Amino acid sequence: MKDSDILMDTSILYRCTQKYYDKCLEAYDINFSHLPILIQIYEHEGIAMNRLADMCGYDKGTITKSIQKLMQSNYVAMASDEADKRVKRLYTTDQTKGMIAQLYMVRKDWWEHLTQDMEEADITAFSRIQSKLCENARSFDDVKRGSLKLFEMQKVSFRDYPGNLACVLYTGGCNFRCPFCKNSNLVYVSEGQNEISGDTIYSYLSKRAGLIDCVTLSGGEPLMHELRPFLSKLHDLGYRIKLDTNGAYPAYLKELVRNGYVDYVAMDVKNGWTRYGESAGRDDLDFHLIQESIDFLKQGLVPYEFRTTIVKELHEKSDLLEMKELLRGAKKCVLQVFEDNGQIIQSGLHPVNMDTMRTFQAILAESVACVQIKEGKERDGMCMK
Repeated sequence: MKDSDILMDTSILYRCTQKYYDKCLEAYDINFSHLPILIQIYEHEGIAMNRLADMCGYDKGTITKSIQKLMQSNYVAMASDEADKRVKRLYTTDQTKGMIAQLYMVRKDWWEHLTQDMEEADITAFSRIQSKLCENARSFDDVKRGSLKLFEMQKVSFRDYPGNLACVLYTGGCNFRCPFCKNSNLVYVSEGQNEISGDTIYSYLSKRAGLIDCVTLSGGEPLMHELRPFLSKLHDLGYRIKLDTNGAYPAYLKELVRNGYVDYVAMDVKNGWTRYGESAGRDDLDFHLIQESIDFLKQGLVPYEFRTTIVKELHEKSDLLEMKELLRGAKKCVLQVFEDNGQIIQSGLHPVNMDTMRTFQAILAESVACVQIKEGKERDGMCMK
């Protein structure tokens, strides 16, 4: 099929779907663009607006207008997060809960109309391909989106880059929503969050070249940003570069490593494959991307380590047995003791005891050359926001 045919078919499907939904939803005073937003809020009560925009693929302006309309129609209510007043959380009203069953039926009827006379195997294959196309579309948008923005700087770290004195810089935004993430302010970047200027960063690093050995780029997820010009400038100042990543962008990771932009990579491995999506906060996660990044790093083109934060509610022995196979042949893995700093994405999570940590360490040691346990505060030294 020609590309132009695919484009035309996609356009026809979109326009016909829009007409159907607009007609069916007219009685509810909403339209096609409002429905996925309303359903996502209903299925994720208390969702932050930034996360909702990512899930639905909307920009900030579009999502804001849609939420305003849904609030005016008494379908949605907004409240400030108790821990961070800058974060706005969304909830459905009793009016929405009273009609949500009808909205689901509207969606179901259209799907049945689209898939009539199709074999079940074809429907399954189409759903799988469509999910993959959406994942690819999102990843392109993520990697190409805007210039690098930094929101925090840890001026000195004695333990971030093994054997080196490091400065740690934190990017904003992430394509994961890990329940145990301690940097929720860097995942849900608020409109008023202050950015650290490039002049401030370069002034600090220029004066300390030769005193500080390296710079770590962390986040958030750094690979969502254009990093190459920034990394080149850091190398020109004589710094080695460590990259922290979740491994969801293997093509970009390979490019940076093969072209000498980074000198060390620390990749978070969230869990075994069965519960990876749950641990990453992404039901639609394409695990093959994670596997590709792991396999690439194990080739040893750059020094690396894998890291896993162990959480009682997310990690059991069976998960570590899966990880043992996932990381088989790796040189180094660090098991991090979970700590609740009061800013994690999901409350109610707990660390495991040290005996369990050592048991997990022994399991991974069967397939990984070096397995360490990391306790205590993950950030040391001075931190600038």
